[in-house]
Amino acid sequence: MDRYKEVLLSPIKIGNRECPNRFFIQAMECTDADEEGNPSALTVERYSNLFKGEAGMITLEAITITDECRSRLN
Repeated sequence: MDRYKEVLLSPIKIGNRECPNRFFIQAMECTDADEEGNPSALTVERYSNLFKGEAGMITLEAITITDECRSRLN
């Protein structure tokens, strides 16, 4: 078990970047934007908490560029 812990906590290089560890948080589509499609206070709080967790990499959720491409209200 200690070997697994050692691997998970070790840095990994991806391209020209280095992640401090091998914990990865995948994208989540939480649909908590405001009516205009902007990130809400809940979105900011969620990501703030994720960043405090010190995962090596965090992938952001879906972002809609234009209203015509929106598949959800928020």
